[in-house]
Amino acid sequence: MMKKNKAAVLHGVKDLKFEEFEIPKPLAYEVVIRNEYVSICTVEQRAYSGARNFGFPFIGGHESSGVVVGVGEGVTGLKEGDKVVATYGYCGHCEFCQKGQGTQCVNSRSNRPRLDFEGTIIGGAFAQYIVVPQWQTVKLADDANLEHSALTEPLACVIHSTRKTRLSFGDTAVIIGFGVMGYFHLKLALLSGARVIVSEPDQARREKALESGEPLFDVTISGE
Repeated sequence: MMKKNKAAVLHGVKDLKFEEFEIPKPLAYEVVIRNEYVSICTVEQRAYSGARNFGFPFIGGHESSGVVVGVGEGVTGLKEGDKVVATYGYCGHCEFCQKGQGTQCVNSRSNRPRLDFEGTIIGGAFAQYIVVPQWQTVKLADDANLEHSALTEPLACVIHSTRKTRLSFGDTAVIIGFGVMGYFHLKLALLSGARVIVSEPDQARREKALESGEPLFDVTISGE
């Protein structure tokens, strides 16, 4: 029996169902990825709660990692068994992509992950298998931890924001809130040589921030 592509499909506010689809075969320059890990972003949280309507039915999952299980004609540098993360939606050719502003890609709709599914797809890694153009993949080291690699996308966002602030040695950075993004901002700010102040009302998170600042001892915590 052929394997099916199982996916978590959101049909409406708090209306999540597990469904099965066919696994698409790769076309030229495409790869099939079996998703191993996917994290939940505020995109999926807002879609589920009804805070945002991206259109239903909806398959989310844009913070993910997986393994290549199929390659189309013309694919080079990737083979079955390679570990990868996908960037999703960027054409890599338009003016914005060429300037490193892929989130503004003018061709993102026509470059979304391909599934046997009619609806809204943002990432698509809430399905077991997705098909993406090779240029939307980043090959990982053979010994990469895929669980950790699923956080590549949010880490990339924090790297981008840290670069935009132009943090340097001796600067002071204030981080408001110590969730996943706050944690990444703390680590990158410390690597930049900055003094860091974390404002977080939750005691457990404040303690985690102090612990994460070791052994530099330059993290000031405020619960206000």
